[in-house]
Amino acid sequence: VSYSGNLTVQTIAKQYEMLSCQQFMDMRNRQAYEEYLSKYALGVYEGYMKAPSGSIPEFEPVYTQDQILHTKGTNWVDEISRTGLMHQHNVSVRGGSSKFKYMVSGNYMNQEGVIKGNDANRVAFRANLDWDFGKYVSAGVNASYSYNKYDNIPLGEGEYQDAGIMRSAARFNPALPIYDAKGEYMLDPEHATATNPVSMLEITDVTKNDNVLGNAYLDIKPVEGLVIRLKGGAERMFQKRSSYLPTTTLEGKRNNGEANIRQRDNTNILAEITATYSKSFGNHSLKVLGGYSYEKHAYEYVSAANTDFMIDGSLYYQMGAGQAEKPEVGSNGGFNSLSSGFFRVNYDYDRRYLFEASVRADGDSNFHPDYRWGIFPSVAVGWAISREPFMRSVPWISTLKVRASFGETGNSNVPFQIYDAYAIQFPSAVIGDTIVGGITDSTIGNKKLTWETTQEINV
Repeated sequence: VSYSGNLTVQTIAKQYEMLSCQQFMDMRNRQAYEEYLSKYALGVYEGYMKAPSGSIPEFEPVYTQDQILHTKGTNWVDEISRTGLMHQHNVSVRGGSSKFKYMVSGNYMNQEGVIKGNDANRVAFRANLDWDFGKYVSAGVNASYSYNKYDNIPLGEGEYQDAGIMRSAARFNPALPIYDAKGEYMLDPEHATATNPVSMLEITDVTKNDNVLGNAYLDIKPVEGLVIRLKGGAERMFQKRSSYLPTTTLEGKRNNGEANIRQRDNTNILAEITATYSKSFGNHSLKVLGGYSYEKHAYEYVSAANTDFMIDGSLYYQMGAGQAEKPEVGSNGGFNSLSSGFFRVNYDYDRRYLFEASVRADGDSNFHPDYRWGIFPSVAVGWAISREPFMRSVPWISTLKVRASFGETGNSNVPFQIYDAYAIQFPSAVIGDTIVGGITDSTIGNKKLTWETTQEINV
């Protein structure tokens, strides 16, 4: 049994170099004065700018001297950041005998990021089991599971209402308080589309990942030199991201609350059987491999979004409570499978003269049944010159080999291109006084598509 753990304290390595509240107010007054001179063609702008007609008003600064001296202001970066903390723990147990060996491990990680609300949690387990049933049979199982949960923060690279929390904190007016007189989040009267950075901490945005992976094998050795291996594996990856923008945020207020859920489920399956025969006799060495494999990949995706909620408290747990005229609902999915038969032979004489030949037949569900299979051969020959007797007198050359090969490989990455595809559009047409949806063909399929074959020669 073994254990390891660590505790880490994290801080922002280099903070933004920001103006203080007083410096900002002073600079804003200077900017306003420069705009005043430009607008009324005064000072350096006289003779270059056209002044508006009428009398010229007296300049009024944005901030009075009393405000500059007594406004406490807000350090927005400090308000959204904190000292981060991460702790991690690992436990493993291993043991067994000559007939059975095992290793089981677990991991837990918790992290509080340097931005408030930006947290991460991980739980993971792994198990490796191996059995030796004697001279002829052995088996093994490998399995793992991991769960990850992330509390996300908005990190957009846009401007104003589309800006991430760090950019918003760096650009929001430091002369403003967090809350206004009503106890609501303060907005910048000069920039109505700028989001109060602290309000963004109320956004709920959670990502959850589940990953399960398992592999098993069985080796059978019925006669000397022959190994038959059966191998299977499966993997399931599940991801769900749920978010809610409350009415306390600028974007959430515009939509009267906004909820989103995105969910994806992937499944991969693999099964394989191989037979390998190895034999050495004199200076000759022979290895023959034959086998069959099958793999399948499937995925499903679903999404939903709604707006116009009566209250923020239900977050994204009651999507139907939103009163949007047309809530967003989407889904898609698909699968493909691949079957392969393969054969390979390796021969060498005295480790000097080498020969390899292989052929594989692949059938992919991406293609029409009449064009589904492809045959891909390869052959290679080699001469290990450095192992020839006449090279023993050349000690400064340790390895010298000449090799030539020819082979074909296939590419089946043309998903769903053999089928006609249709798209649902809304709105599509107006019939009478009603807007209706419709279906249109978006892709014209080609049933004669088949493997893309690439030939390669190497010397």
